[in-house]
Order: sequence, then structure tokens, then C-alpha cells
Amino acid sequence: MLGEHPAFGYVDQPPLAPLATRAARAVGGDTVEAVRVLPAFVAGLVVATTTRITARLGGGRREQVLAGVAVGVSPILLGSGHLAGTTVYDLLTHALVSLLVVRVLTGDVRRRTWLALGLVLGVGLEVKLLAAAVAGALAVGLLATPHRRLARTAGPWLALAVAAALVAPYAAWQASHGWPTVGMTGALSQANGGPVAGLLSAPMAALVLGPPVALVWVPGLVGCWRDRTGLRAVAVSFVLLVVVFAVSGGKPYYVAGLLPLLVARGALAWRGRARAVTVAVGAAGLATVWLSVPRAAGAGHRRARVECRELRPG
Repeated sequence: MLGEHPAFGYVDQPPLAPLATRAARAVGGDTVEAVRVLPAFVAGLVVATTTRITARLGGGRREQVLAGVAVGVSPILLGSGHLAGTTVYDLLTHALVSLLVVRVLTGDVRRRTWLALGLVLGVGLEVKLLAAAVAGALAVGLLATPHRRLARTAGPWLALAVAAALVAPYAAWQASHGWPTVGMTGALSQANGGPVAGLLSAPMAALVLGPPVALVWVPGLVGCWRDRTGLRAVAVSFVLLVVVFAVSGGKPYYVAGLLPLLVARGALAWRGRARAVTVAVGAAGLATVWLSVPRAAGAGHRRARVECRELRPG
């Protein structure tokens, strides 16, 4: 594993996810359970953050439960929450960024909010550079709405400075090694089919997010677009991400970063019927998991055991 060779960066990713896996193995040993317990915990934090976003948007307990269940049964979170990769940490970064952006849009423009945003984004960039794409899309969305006035304040620039300082070691590593991630990203895009395959990313993204979850996130997308208090920026950002990743040949799950925010807003659309929708989404989501996960999880479990045995000394 990459974590066995600590560095400020690697060809395919920043250092934090491999180092987190190494720390988990140091505590729990070379077992599948030790490697997977931290991703599972982080997945739980994604659910909890989604409920906080819902509450910040004015959702009551039932709406918060609906949002949490919808995110919790989404294939992207269930899958990544059982793997020692970058995706689940990336989802947590995006959820926390979304929560802080919602706080800003609802009037919390204190310096500490901007500092927290910069801190979360900077740490997230040390997990995966996809955080820059999601943050950039949100910035474009804000500039396309009356909230562009925020750019004339010190807050966004403070957050940007903090994030840049935190990701500087990884950027320096990339520069000193000839920017290998840039070349690798281009090669992977072509290997995955390039822009032609990217045209399928939108319908595939719907599957990755989970068909039952669409009952919540689609009304959330519509609700964000119709919102006149600032959430329209989120709808613009999501559409922008879908288009950019389709053109560039990105993977379908790349658009999942805004799922917690869309689900949080969508839960409000079911006010008064949240309990029934929660049962429907939860049952359908769990049925999907029951039909699709065991075979894949079993294969992944066997592979992980082999990898753990290979890592043991002697």
C-alpha cells in the first residue's frame, strides 16, 4: 500500500488517504476489519453532516431523518464506506464544504466560518484534487447569482489562502516530480473512453447516486434552482459539474460531491410526507443493496484479505 512509503504525494493521489489507512493498520493490525473501520466511520459522518445541512435549511426532525436515510442508502456512500480509498473522505470534504457554504448563504459570514471553509477545503485537497473541481463549481455558481458580492469581501480570499497553504506541500511535490498526476489523469481519461464515454456519465451518475435516492435529490435540484435566497448557485454548480465531467471523460461518481446538499434541500420538498418517503426510499435503497452488494463485497473482501497477507512481514 502507498501508506507504507510516506511522502508528500503520489502519482495518483495526495498523501492523506494512504496515511490514514496506514494508521488504521498500525492500530488494528493487518486485517480487513482494521482497514475498513475508518471509512465506515467517515461514511457515518457524511450522513450526520447531511442532517446538519437539512437543519440549517430549516428542516425539522423528519426531514433530517429523510435526508440522512437517502444519503445513507446511496450506492456511492455504501460502496466507498467499505473501501480503503479516497472516495469516502472526498464525500466528507464535499459535505462539510456544502454545510459551510450554506452557512454563508444563510447569513453566517463571520471570519471563523471562512477559516473553517479554507481548512476543510485544504485538508480535502490533500485527500483528492476533486475537491477543487467541486469548490470551483460552487464558486462559479455563486458568481452567477447575486451572491457574487461576496467576492468583494475578505472572507473568500481568506478561505482560498488557507486552502492554498495547506495543499502547498503536495503542490511542491508535484512540481518537483514533473506534475505526474496531470499526465496520469489524461491517460486515464483516454483509457476510459475519453469524451465519447463521458457522454454516458450523466445517466451512469444517476445509477451511482441511486435510483431510489432520486426521489429526494431531484426535487432538491429543482428546489435549489427555484430558490431566490442563494441556493440557485448549487443548481448551477451541479449542472456545470455534469457538463464538465461529461466533456472531459470524468467518472460518473465525480458529481456525487453535491449529493448531501441536494438531498438536504430535497427533503424539505417532502415536508408533511417525510415519514412515508423515508420508508419508501429506505426500503427501496436497502433492496437495491441486498441485490447488488453481496457479490461485489465478497469479491472485495477476498481481495483485501490477500492484500493484507501480502503486506505482513515474512
